[in-house]
Amino acid sequence: MSDPVNKFLKDCKTFSAFLDDLEKKTSKLDLEVNVLRRTADKGDQPSNAALQMLVDVRKMDQELKDEIRELTQTTEDNVRFLDGMLEQVLAQKKEVLHCKATVLVLNLL
Repeated sequence: MSDPVNKFLKDCKTFSAFLDDLEKKTSKLDLEVNVLRRTADKGDQPSNAALQMLVDVRKMDQELKDEIRELTQTTEDNVRFLDGMLEQVLAQKKEVLHCKATVLVLNLL
């Protein structure tokens, strides 16, 4: 990727992913703080329901991370496969063009 436009677009995608991740983490922390703040208003200890909600959110978050990790791996595998296929197609195209050129030369003889 020596093309500066493609490099810039890749960098933007990476930065966008970083910002998305940061926003998700901020939202989770905001949720936890809100639960703890609301329970603190009512007494010293958070309620069982509030604690269970935090446990459930953390569990769903982990499940989501696992799914994203798996999908990312699948996507990377697909990209490698398609890159390999593209290389094969380009090599075959080059070979076909070489054969056509050879046939043209032979027809001229």
